[in-house]
Amino acid sequence: MFASGVPLVSPDLSALLIVQMDVLAELAEGMGKQGEAAKWKARANDLQSALMEDLWQGDHFVARAGTEGKIVESRSLIPWLAIILGDRLPEDVRAALKTGIEGHLTEWGLATERVESPDYIEDGYWRGPIWAPSTYIAVAGLDRSGFGELADTIAERFSRLCDKSGFAENFNAVTGEPLRDKAYTWTSSVFLLLAERMHDRQAPPA
Repeated sequence: MFASGVPLVSPDLSALLIVQMDVLAELAEGMGKQGEAAKWKARANDLQSALMEDLWQGDHFVARAGTEGKIVESRSLIPWLAIILGDRLPEDVRAALKTGIEGHLTEWGLATERVESPDYIEDGYWRGPIWAPSTYIAVAGLDRSGFGELADTIAERFSRLCDKSGFAENFNAVTGEPLRDKAYTWTSSVFLLLAERMHDRQAPPA
């Protein structure tokens, strides 16, 4: 997605900023600062309106590059990660983002570039390999959007990947081979978070 250069307006960053603003609003409310809470809520809503108006193309998000805001289409996982907004998004948008994420699913997890893309590189850093941070954002967003079954599948495949290949910085999306740094903190952290999630999902009701 960044092949067109920078500056780049991307949907994932806007979505993550909206989540942060919602958290700030919640914290402000807890501190009794209603004015601050209202301000952050309004900023979050304004940014989401701009996100949908400027980057939503009916069934997918795009980015905009350069000072002229040229539309950038890609087969990257990045635009689909706006699903982190969960039920903030309309139902049809959530469904479209789920479908887009499914297109990145391999035996081992979510490829950061669709494997059939001409830009896919098996050891291309963010142009193909599976990464822990993007995996966790996708799982969290799917949970928030009501798609727990797909989130389960992704979490289980990533956990199997770590069991097979350790906690590498990233992984070959097709073979599961570990790539780059072979022991990475955020990979082990995401593994533990997903393992805890899977345990909680499978635990019998109290």
